[in-house]
Amino acid sequence: MIEGTDLDPETFLPHLTIAITRERHDPAELRDVLIPLRDARVATETAMQVKRVRVPASRTTFLQPWDVLEVVAL
Repeated sequence: MIEGTDLDPETFLPHLTIAITRERHDPAELRDVLIPLRDARVATETAMQVKRVRVPASRTTFLQPWDVLEVVAL
């Protein structure tokens, strides 16, 4: 279980999604929105590690199954 929750880390990966698109776009518009938020405090948790994952993006998988490619301790 993930501490303080009833979530199973085998089926739930804590994450922060920045953007999802269905089509290729110039990232400039997203950058314009995110740059003013660069110093905003958006959470009170401390990250102890970062997981780099591969998430399939297709109509049939609905983002499952994702694969952990790398774990980096902070």
